[in-house]
Amino acid sequence: MCCPFHQNEDDWWRYWGTWSKVLHLSATVDDPTSFVSGANRILADMGLEGAFVSSDSVAGEEHLLVCALHALRCRERGSAITRSPGMETLLFVAGSRHVEKALATAGLQGGNEFWMIVFCPADVKKPTAEDVAAALGAECLPKEWRTEGAAEGLERAALVEALSD
Repeated sequence: MCCPFHQNEDDWWRYWGTWSKVLHLSATVDDPTSFVSGANRILADMGLEGAFVSSDSVAGEEHLLVCALHALRCRERGSAITRSPGMETLLFVAGSRHVEKALATAGLQGGNEFWMIVFCPADVKKPTAEDVAAALGAECLPKEWRTEGAAEGLERAALVEALSD
């Protein structure tokens, strides 16, 4: 992948002062709102932030990383419309600058499989994928780098960034 992430350390990618890690997880999610709320509290206790994305909306690890990069760039230049890098990433995954639409289109819908991107400030110890998954009561699944629908997802994310300027 050709992108401005500066390092890859134990599957963590750094852009400026933020580390990002993509997880593909399995857990039974009957109530997505409660799950995300509880998971965000757990992540906050670990010094992390994250986004939970429907498996149907992610075209592989590269897609989610590029959406996170767009979100971090918007935050850096002051054009982000949310306070959370996770929510900003979800906007890019959904291809929309509207939070409600992004949640409905790409947000966690329930079921047993989903994607997650974790954000870790440079001054916080980065946990392993297994540690994050265990804290959330989930298991790690294999990650594909790029799938068939990646081009469409990447184009949608680029369009959202172009519209945010």
